[in-house]
Amino acid sequence: MVKEVDMARWVFKCSNCGAVIQHSTIPETVENYSQPAKPFVAEGGESMTCPNCKEIHIYKQEHLQYAS
Repeated sequence: MVKEVDMARWVFKCSNCGAVIQHSTIPETVENYSQPAKPFVAEGGESMTCPNCKEIHIYKQEHLQYAS
């Protein structure tokens, strides 16, 4: 039996309910093992819809969080 492993990813936390909103996965490379680079987020931010509460908010580069 093969065990599934969650991939590391970049996420936003919903500013309304705190739920996790996935932005992107982090490829499993040697470079990303110790210090993965944050993906690009447009200067004005990205509009994301929360999968939990359905609120739409604008999230910026500084809102990205690492999640494993």
